[in-house]
Amino acid sequence: MKEPHVQISIAKQFSTENITDNYLEVCTFVQTYQATSTLLYSEKTLIEEAYEEGIITEVEFSELSESINEKLKQLRDTPDPKPPSLQEMLLTCSLLQVLSTEETAHLMQVVREESVKKHTILFRISSELKGAYVVLKGRVRETGSGYE
Repeated sequence: MKEPHVQISIAKQFSTENITDNYLEVCTFVQTYQATSTLLYSEKTLIEEAYEEGIITEVEFSELSESINEKLKQLRDTPDPKPPSLQEMLLTCSLLQVLSTEETAHLMQVVREESVKKHTILFRISSELKGAYVVLKGRVRETGSGYE
């Protein structure tokens, strides 16, 4: 059972080096969104408690609730930051930093983004490899001898 822990450690390191460090604006957006949302919902709860305890009037409660609901709507309607293209992601990937300028240029010409359906077989052990895959979304499951 040591292998899964090693893989998790490698994945965490890869995530830090290639996502968190390189796409700080996306991580900052997510963290800001979560913090703002948490704060607004906390304010909403506090206002409800203040109204129930008679600390604020019904008019004050309505105005404050309406204001918070509007801010929550604005937050939900905020456009997500544009995710980087596959080429941009690969250019910042530490695993590819060892490539020469020519090799990198060639890679950028031949790389393509592809979506596959669930349970699609990407390659078989005995078949010739025709490329490599970078998983941007979803999971890959290995099956066969020694796997599963």
